[in-house]
Amino acid sequence: MHGDAIAFVNSVNINSVTEVCLSASGNDFRVRATNIIGSSYNSSTMSVTPTSGTPPAPTSLALKSFTPARNDSPLDLSYFIFTDTVSNKCHLEWKAPDSSGSGGAITIYLIESSVNGTNGWTTVRDTGNTNTELYNITIDTEEVYFRVRAINASGVGTPSNVLTVKGSTSTCEGTMVRPNGVWTFFTNPRAVCYRDNTYIGWVDNRGVVGVTKVNNTTKESTHFDLEDVSNIIDPDRAEIDDHDNAAVFIMPDGKIICYYGAHNDPGGIRSRTTIYPEDITQWSIPIVYSPANTGSNPNINLPTCYSNPRLLEDAGMLLYHFRTGTPPKAPHAILFTNIQNTPNSTASYSDALPLIESESTLQPWANQRPYVQSVVNGKNRVDFFCTDGHPSDLGTRGNGNGTSLYHFYVEWDKAANKARYYTSAGVEMVNPSATGAQSPSLPIRPKHDEGSDPTMVWNGVNVRSWGWDIVIGCDGNPCVLFTTYDNGSGSFGYTNQRYMFSRWNGTAWTTPVDITGANVVPSTQTIVRKVAVSSPGMGTKGVNGFHLDEPCYTGGCCFDANNPNIVYLVNTVVQNSTNNSDLSSTDPDRTGTRELQEWSTTDNGLSWSKVRDITTNSLHKIINGRPYSPKNHDGKIAVVWWRGPYSGWARCFNTNIWCAPASDSYSNPSC
Repeated sequence: MHGDAIAFVNSVNINSVTEVCLSASGNDFRVRATNIIGSSYNSSTMSVTPTSGTPPAPTSLALKSFTPARNDSPLDLSYFIFTDTVSNKCHLEWKAPDSSGSGGAITIYLIESSVNGTNGWTTVRDTGNTNTELYNITIDTEEVYFRVRAINASGVGTPSNVLTVKGSTSTCEGTMVRPNGVWTFFTNPRAVCYRDNTYIGWVDNRGVVGVTKVNNTTKESTHFDLEDVSNIIDPDRAEIDDHDNAAVFIMPDGKIICYYGAHNDPGGIRSRTTIYPEDITQWSIPIVYSPANTGSNPNINLPTCYSNPRLLEDAGMLLYHFRTGTPPKAPHAILFTNIQNTPNSTASYSDALPLIESESTLQPWANQRPYVQSVVNGKNRVDFFCTDGHPSDLGTRGNGNGTSLYHFYVEWDKAANKARYYTSAGVEMVNPSATGAQSPSLPIRPKHDEGSDPTMVWNGVNVRSWGWDIVIGCDGNPCVLFTTYDNGSGSFGYTNQRYMFSRWNGTAWTTPVDITGANVVPSTQTIVRKVAVSSPGMGTKGVNGFHLDEPCYTGGCCFDANNPNIVYLVNTVVQNSTNNSDLSSTDPDRTGTRELQEWSTTDNGLSWSKVRDITTNSLHKIINGRPYSPKNHDGKIAVVWWRGPYSGWARCFNTNIWCAPASDSYSNPSC
């Protein structure tokens, strides 16, 4: 009525008070006095708004992520729901109403639930914030419906939109120890057990590299941010990349060194060392090993990636290998240092030597980027397991030019004070084109037409492959895990992916064995838009310029670090086994779930059987990924992995870090 003509409302006696009903939008009032002569002039006009009125409806009620990514992430995070389905908890969030209503400020929100979403609403919680505490959803409830209403002095307001939350029967024999973290599978060790604690390196979806310390018994954890590497490559565009995670190295005195860097870091190798043994709260300043600091650092080619420190205990040496150079030609390099010097900024590192290079002339393996796994025997030997390129790079699908796998090892010769490189059979490799007395074997060239020749483990000419893990078996010989991919055809291909095992029996590599006996990724397209699964890829598609085309990404596998007869792997479990369409569906809700399992062998890898499901019934948009077993673990934390939405290595993850103990039947082998 503001601005409208004033209407007569009421007349009262002198000094009297009257009450009137206000309209919802308020009223304008004025007063005149009247006697026997007539009426006075009008008083000034006063506007009055209602002193009662409940709040409008809150908006945008949705499930909230524990760890939202940066606001420039290409992920649609409202779709990427993170729900702790193991304990059936969820976070709710909503936006406050545009106004609090005429009844005053909002004092509280009511969270209501219903079993059908239309009636029978009951209050389950109230809060003064615009997000709830955790709310438990009963396992036997298929769906729960939520809505939120605001309260002010006038009462309860209009309800928000209705949110549907599906219940879950998900289980996990593990504990979440870090609410935000991820890693690649070529930077190692990702986790190390030392005395009563396990140390885990990670990078999170802020672009921050860090380390977590977990008590093996209580699972209590503390965290330390080592460095924000998100703006190293491009100050104007943050890098959020799973390749940036830290490798964890424990010194003989208990101090911890973390090596890390951006994906193809233009500065060099980065590291920080704890001030005190086993204490991750205080660290040295970051050190960058770069040609720019030749007075105290190794001569290396830039950029760098994939840190891998290994201790040669008998030699008192740290062997460190990493990738160097710009893809597509990006060889692996190696350097050495006296272990007593590593924490110091003036550490004396050798110049980096080219460890593995792609074939220089033979096509299509020229100018490729080898991928490398390694394991140390703790004394004087490091075994290497490598490809001759990236499985997605080498040739057109089906053209017979896939990636193969190779093995060789290095031993430190104390008498000669140099490293020597050997084939699987123990034959020292000599590269005629090598220079310098310290490196007669280098560079090692798989698929070479000159130089040394590592031992082939898998011929990938027709079925390409990628290495996942290598351990030393009870007989002192190496065992390996890898994935194979049919070369496929058409726009996707890579639809038949297998986890394979092989070992060196003293004279030859055994015929690889398919561990699960089945395709571990039975869908035609599993890195898809907004789907937290992995492999095969999105073809040429991407989001906001970020690559999501990694058709050879798989959930992953690893050996138990103490027992080569045990393997942890991520398998696809189709929820509706009676509906064969699940095996070929591109519908993200029908391609199965990615579950972490334990498998074992009793006949040196000739046959394998599943021991247990570590996770079950995970949400379709959740992947359990890249398991890793901490070396020297005591069984209390036998495997770590990340869990959550993941659809690519650049800005496309929102994952947590979990750990699980060994199975009840676990025992270390006699070796």
